[in-house]
Amino acid sequence: MKKLLLASTIAIAAFATPALAEGDCAAEITKLDTAIKASKAADDTKLKVLDLREQAAKQQAAGDEKSCLASTKAALEALGK
Repeated sequence: MKKLLLASTIAIAAFATPALAEGDCAAEITKLDTAIKASKAADDTKLKVLDLREQAAKQQAAGDEKSCLASTKAALEALGK
């Protein structure tokens, strides 16, 4: 019985982990939006960041979390965050 419970717990964790990670990109986009509003960066930097933010939103909508996170990371780095 203990082995069955352990196996079930491991299986649930394995399948739930990708679903839990899915929210990371949405949180990073929200973090980026806050950083953009507070930013005093030059206009050309803000344009680059806004392009990256739009790209991240499209990647998130397509289910490409890895690329979305990379885009938000690049945008935050451009803002110095």
